Amino acid sequence: MISIDNAQNEIGLTGHIDDGREWADWLLKKANESAPITESSDYLMVPSSAALRKELEEINQQRIALKAEWRKKFDLLNLVYELEFYLLTERQA
Repeated sequence: MISIDNAQNEIGLTGHIDDGREWADWLLKKANESAPITESSDYLMVPSSAALRKELEEINQQRIALKAEWRKKFDLLNLVYELEFYLLTERQA
């Protein structure tokens, strides 16, 4: 196992870090400084709850509109069936 002092000397760290917490803080700071900002498809940007709520409302409005359209078509089809039944019974009479 490598000691903190040896690691500090190997990387040329100036100053002395006494305990593991300072060492961990320094490593995290160094990682944050050197970490490139990645724009990748591996990451998912999550919209805010207001944006999600707006999207949900739009989807719900589309659902309501489609349901109303489906109801109109269903009612029209029932009228066609009634007319067909009426014409068949009139022909037989």
